[in-house]
Formats: sequence, structure tokens, C-alpha cells
Amino acid sequence: MWLIATPLIMILFFIAGCATPGTVQVSKGEELLANSRKCISSLDQLSYEQVKQGEPIQFAFDEQTTVLQEGERRRFVKGFVLPTRVGTYSVSITSYKQGTIYDPAIMYPEVRILDEDYRVIRTLPHTDFVFRSLQSREGLNTVFFVNNNSQGESFLVITNRPMDEADLAASHAHVRSSAPIFVPFPGGYAMWFIPTGTTTPPIKMKASATGEMEVEMKEYRLKKVGE
Repeated sequence: MWLIATPLIMILFFIAGCATPGTVQVSKGEELLANSRKCISSLDQLSYEQVKQGEPIQFAFDEQTTVLQEGERRRFVKGFVLPTRVGTYSVSITSYKQGTIYDPAIMYPEVRILDEDYRVIRTLPHTDFVFRSLQSREGLNTVFFVNNNSQGESFLVITNRPMDEADLAASHAHVRSSAPIFVPFPGGYAMWFIPTGTTTPPIKMKASATGEMEVEMKEYRLKKVGE
């Protein structure tokens, strides 16, 4: 057990050490945002991607992403076509944590729903996003529902959201390992493993203009009691 645990711990620390610190990610993201020439001035100029229900789409805000210029404000922007002529469905949006354990960063999403004329129907509050563990990664996630497109929902737009220090979400991490001890008994020794590890205190995640994300839409069906 000890021979297996030690390399795994070393690999985890190696990966954490190679990750880009959140402070650096924020700085590079702001530079990309300021210097990008892939710029539009209105949401009707954006190319919108089709989404199939039940098939998640992974993407990133990076140097290839379009920038939306609204007055003096510049933001990375990604657009998706919402399903029409279908029943109720859910939309899940996740922005994954990046940076390092002691210097984390994340892209805080701003989500807008548009009608067929590219007018904003509603904007999701940033408080709708909850920081949670998702399989092997952590991120900010929200799920909302569209009911038969009754409000004319046609497009989904995601941009990066600048955040005040007071509104930054917090993250903490656990590193688990074990250490062997030898317990003598008549005629020999027995080896026991004692759990060890470290826990970081909650650390606020810096707001980055860049980041990795995922969008998934699923058909919503009511289940009968007992199913």
C-alpha cells in the first residue's frame, strides 16, 4: 500500500505544481480580451451553435473565442440555439475551477436568454450558480428549465462576468494519504496504515475572463411516485 500511495501523492503534487496559478490566468485572460480582434458589437452578429439534447458540449473561453463589445465593456461570448417545438427541458451550465490549490481561479458566467429577434428575455443572477464537485472536477454549476419555450426562448448566450471581491466564491481542497507504522507483537511486527493529509482553508477564487465550460440540455419528464 505504501509503495502505491507514495507515487500517487507525488503525481498529484506534480500536477498541482504544473498548473497555471489563478493570478497568472487572470492576467493572461485580461490581455487576450483586450487584444482580441474577433469582435462583434451586437448579439445578432454572433454565430450560434446547435445543441442536441443529452449530448453535453465542452468548450473554452480562450484566444479563439469571439469578443462582444458593449460600449466600453468587452467580454468573451458564446451562443447556443435553444430547442424549439419540444416540451420542458433542463439546461445545465458548468464553469470549471482552474488555477492551483492555493491560487484558484474560475470564469464566472453571465447567462442571458434571447428571443428570436435576439432581444434579452432574462438574465440569470450569478447567485444561481453553486460551487460543487462534479465527477472528478469542481466548478460553478446551475440548472434551469425551459417550459415549452413559452416565453419565446430561442438562444442562450454566455459571457464572462467581472466579480466584486465580496461576491467571489470560495474553494477548499483535501489531500488524503496514509503513513505506515509498525506494531510489535510476540514473534514479529505488524504494519498498520494511519490516514494523513492536509486541508486548505476556504480560498476565494479569482474571476478569470478565460476558462473551461460545459453546456448540456436534457428532456425533462415527470416521474410517477414509485418509479
